Amino acid sequence: MKKLIYRGSVKDIYQVDNDLLSFRFSNRYSLFDWGTMPDEIPEKGKALVSFCRKLYHKLENPVFWQEYLPEDHDIALRLKQEGLRTHLKNIDCEHDEIIVEKVPDFGRNLDEYQKKPAPAFIPLEVIFRLGVPKGSSLLSRRPNEFTEGQLFSIPLIECSTKWERLDRMLSWSEAAKIAAMSLNEEEAFFTINQCLAMALNNFFKSVGLSLWDGKSEWAYIPNQLNHKQRDFMLVDSIGPDELRLSAFELPLSKEFLRSWYRKTKWYNEMTQAKAIFGNDFKKHCSPPPSLPKDLVIAVSEMYQQLTNLLDGKADLKSLSRDLRKFI
Repeated sequence: MKKLIYRGSVKDIYQVDNDLLSFRFSNRYSLFDWGTMPDEIPEKGKALVSFCRKLYHKLENPVFWQEYLPEDHDIALRLKQEGLRTHLKNIDCEHDEIIVEKVPDFGRNLDEYQKKPAPAFIPLEVIFRLGVPKGSSLLSRRPNEFTEGQLFSIPLIECSTKWERLDRMLSWSEAAKIAAMSLNEEEAFFTINQCLAMALNNFFKSVGLSLWDGKSEWAYIPNQLNHKQRDFMLVDSIGPDELRLSAFELPLSKEFLRSWYRKTKWYNEMTQAKAIFGNDFKKHCSPPPSLPKDLVIAVSEMYQQLTNLLDGKADLKSLSRDLRKFI
């Protein structure tokens, strides 16, 4: 009997046994640190599960890295030989869930990380950036350095806090201190995230999509050859809610919903409340409006077609045409 241990704004986590968790993906969505928004998107949960499974299977396969990662340094060569370790377990499950390996999570008890645990969840969120799309936080955080539409020849890798109410960007030295990484681990962690960003960028280009940025989460695992050293395992999920994708100058991910809400009065009210009240902003603004019904249907189709795209079956031109009228 699966036991609910966490209900999130989008997915729910169940305990399967001592070693396994079930991530059950709902049709809910979350934007702008608000939490669960007022509508549900039909078939979204199933689409996210299918996307994550397909993408993780690709990342686990050395052939994927051989095809999409041109680098030839030590970490790149290892990925081309072994693939990337993920926490996905290939076990029969429902259409709206994935079964994953459970790793210890110390939450805000950062002192535990000084003991160099493995396996253990890493208390950071990694943001990889291939460019600066409209709405990117780089435009407000670092306006003198970046311009809208700018593309990077080398991925920009940043880290933010994981367990604070609002994400807080960290320097790499702060991130390494929070996660108790050695200098060698810090360099390897940075490099493996650059490799992930470059390979995903090349893959999505091959199916007609532009990848602007994305988020990933990781865990420490013991090195198979030397258990005194630690390697990294990709955890949580990667899909249209973690990746900012576009085609024909139109956002084709959760960013599409952000774009629609940015045109509402509620968005301006919410942004002002954040600036003034910080973590308590929700108490000082009205709730978000519901999406029009025809937009809900269109976004549901978007999620499903993005999943089909991993198999080369989606029609991006038709999808973009159907969505453009809402932006």
